[in-house]
Amino acid sequence: MPDPASLCPLCGTANRCAISAGANPSSCWCMQTAIAPAALAQASAMRTAGTPASQCLCPTCGAVTDTSSK
Repeated sequence: MPDPASLCPLCGTANRCAISAGANPSSCWCMQTAIAPAALAQASAMRTAGTPASQCLCPTCGAVTDTSSK
């Protein structure tokens, strides 16, 4: 069974987190892109007891898709 910290809390796929992989945090995909506030709120609302507070989203779930401001 995979480490829960390596899975996206929204979709359950690999979150590609550099920190959970033991790499330098600055090399993580989330340091190079904006994260959708709605996705963060949804992940926080879904968090259950025993789920790591630092569980990261995957790039797909974390993607900002709102283009209304452009």
